[in-house]
Amino acid sequence: MSAPLDLEARAGLFSIAKRTHRPRRCSPKGEAREQQNSEGWTLRAKGEFCRRMLLSAVDRGDAVEAVERLEKLCSEGLDPDSKSFNAVVTLLAQQGDLEKAEAWFQKPSEPSLHPELADVTPDGGCYIAMVVLCAERADIPRAEKYANAAQAAGCRLDVRAYQAVVRACIDSSEPRRAHVWAS
Repeated sequence: MSAPLDLEARAGLFSIAKRTHRPRRCSPKGEAREQQNSEGWTLRAKGEFCRRMLLSAVDRGDAVEAVERLEKLCSEGLDPDSKSFNAVVTLLAQQGDLEKAEAWFQKPSEPSLHPELADVTPDGGCYIAMVVLCAERADIPRAEKYANAAQAAGCRLDVRAYQAVVRACIDSSEPRRAHVWAS
């Protein structure tokens, strides 16, 4: 042990001793690898922090902050996960912002334009929120589009989604269309 390391070690400050007296690497590759690993860890930590803050904003119902966090994840290459993506789209739909919800909903289906969302897939809750929102706005063709897409994706719609579509069809004086969705 070197003298400074020995002195700090005796004082019980092993973590400081190891940190301050780290052996130097002789090869530039080793230093570059060490820097790359620490930067990778930092990016993962930053991504995890941003995802947690996004989910916190969703829990509070703050759609503006949630969208900003999702945009930050995408722009900085921090790969948003499906849970974060679906939470934001569902929140936007529940708050009635159809244009933003639909814009975000469509992004994963365009991987050449949005490669950061290539691994993200909308879940059942996302589809349900979109169906209900479109049905409440009496946009029956769009509600049916999302309902059929949900079924094609293997997602099950819940009673609320079916009731919303049936109610929209009845309110639009289309009982036959309502009967198709009620059965």
